[in-house]
Amino acid sequence: LIEEISENEFNEKVIDASENTLVLTDFWAPWCGPCKQLTPLLEKIVNDAEGKVLLKKINIDENQNVAAQLRIQSIPMVFAFKNKKVLDVFQGVMPENKIIEFIEKSLGEKLQKDYSVFFEEIEILINENENEKAIDILENFLAENPEEYKAIGLYLNCLTNLKRYDDSNEFIKSL
Repeated sequence: LIEEISENEFNEKVIDASENTLVLTDFWAPWCGPCKQLTPLLEKIVNDAEGKVLLKKINIDENQNVAAQLRIQSIPMVFAFKNKKVLDVFQGVMPENKIIEFIEKSLGEKLQKDYSVFFEEIEILINENENEKAIDILENFLAENPEEYKAIGLYLNCLTNLKRYDDSNEFIKSL
């Protein structure tokens, strides 16, 4: 997902790769203080993005031709490539939430799924003793999102409320 590349690899690893995936290019230099602040943020966000984004880091001191072609005059500079074109660019250090907004705008989707409204609706059902209905909804949800621990907890909560302890034990074993 994250790799240091040279200008010789730029067409293959950025332009061609952007046909299927959003590719961020981080133009940086070892002497650049702001670059040292931005890079860990970019890496964290890309690592958390579940493969939706690639990050290619290009040292402009060692790759001056590509930096000149893209008219990079100050760093850090981050380009977002998609469908073999530059979609967007930002320069300098930005807070993590602004970088995420930049990526989401370029991707056209959220990086992390937000299920808070769904969970609130399930909790309302549980509070209204609609445990069977909540179980049906949660089973479908968990089939699609087995890693959602909050849904697992709510599911077990419903089974416990209904005193279905054997079902709870079987479910726990299946995990």
